[in-house]
Amino acid sequence: MTVAELANLSLSIHGAIWVAAAVAFYKFGDRKVLFDKVPQECRLLMQAIKDEITTDLRAQLRPIVRDSTRIRTGILRPEGDDYIEEPVDVTEGEGYYQAIRDFVTNSSGALVDFGLLLTTVSSWRKWAHLLSTSILILVILESVVLAVTLLAKFSIDNTAIASSWSLLLSIVPSAIVVIGVFICLVLLHVKQGVIYDLKVNYDT
Repeated sequence: MTVAELANLSLSIHGAIWVAAAVAFYKFGDRKVLFDKVPQECRLLMQAIKDEITTDLRAQLRPIVRDSTRIRTGILRPEGDDYIEEPVDVTEGEGYYQAIRDFVTNSSGALVDFGLLLTTVSSWRKWAHLLSTSILILVILESVVLAVTLLAKFSIDNTAIASSWSLLLSIVPSAIVVIGVFICLVLLHVKQGVIYDLKVNYDT
């Protein structure tokens, strides 16, 4: 294979990869668009889960707090002549602890979902950041390869014989980055699936 043929083949392959990378960068490279879409939905979902947890906790503690206003304990003044009544500390009663235990038991699903949402959003942000960075690296890499190929095509004798290994060596780094991009896309899809399932459960 001559230098001209190898250069033309390289330009075709890397040109196609560059175009695909440029399109992907236009869609996913803007971090503001990438990072704002899902987190906005997650904030609504997070608030819905918080509201459910708060409602459950209020339902569990309302009887305890209501009854605590009726229970008073007698206390003697230091002088020992007057007897006064003070409200009982509701947090020290067995009923309070039982109400908390019942809340944890009854609302364990919402608590687990809230923790799952926090970890999923954190993981989604990490993979979204890696996706944006990987696409940018791919665009830069392909631009360098195309520039080197064009330089070689116009500065080296086109009739000279070139090794096809040089083309393979130029494709390997691009292939590694492309695989990384697809891994990021797959993991982002998985994380978005978890968030979507939670949205369905809480009807947001």
